[in-house]
Amino acid sequence: SGTSALEGLIGTSPAVTDLCAAGTWQCEDSTLLHAFGYIDSLTDRSKYWDPEQVSPAQFAYAFTDYAHKYWDMSKDLLMDKTPELICKHVAIKTAAATLGVPVKFVVLTRHPFSMTSVHHLFNQTQYLFRMRNAWNVLQDPSVMSLQVRYEDLALRPEEAIQKLIDFLPQLGTLDPHTSSLSGVIGPSGGSREGSRNKSIHEYFVKAPLEWKSRELEPEVWSLLNALNYSGKELHNL
Repeated sequence: SGTSALEGLIGTSPAVTDLCAAGTWQCEDSTLLHAFGYIDSLTDRSKYWDPEQVSPAQFAYAFTDYAHKYWDMSKDLLMDKTPELICKHVAIKTAAATLGVPVKFVVLTRHPFSMTSVHHLFNQTQYLFRMRNAWNVLQDPSVMSLQVRYEDLALRPEEAIQKLIDFLPQLGTLDPHTSSLSGVIGPSGGSREGSRNKSIHEYFVKAPLEWKSRELEPEVWSLLNALNYSGKELHNL
């Protein structure tokens, strides 16, 4: 939860092109990969998160196809915001190397206590699986990655934006008061509705960050510590 807000923010840079031209849900690529036969099912979400689904060669083919059909290749930064790709970073790294292009990963993390939405109920098993994959990317010295905390987008957006620009200098500027997803046509033909097309400023004004304590397993606490959600960092939230 929160990846669309981050996508909409990054997309405000004039240097960025995304996959919205494909008309898929939230401009993600799962439907496109399924159309190639690389993902077995669109209804079984576990297939999306299977690291064995989609090989490096298949990713290389898919990215080449996106370059011809959807990405604006006059732009400096090609963005693919698909949450499930977090568990396939090794295959993506290999595909990028095959194509001779650099790749960077912007990894969004979120503390369980800030997951209070009635639309995205907290599931500890699912959370642990996804944050393990996030940690796998962030601690992999063979790839360039940046952690962006959801809570920083809410409470310290200017700091989060500066970190993004430092990591991706080609961005130039980012506008927290607009979203690149605003007015984008969805897969059903209508505009995208709800909070997903709001700027981070508008979203957090209408839905301020809330903090709800809950029981967590020791392994979750250990992972949160590794992800800079402990001690001084936690008290700053």
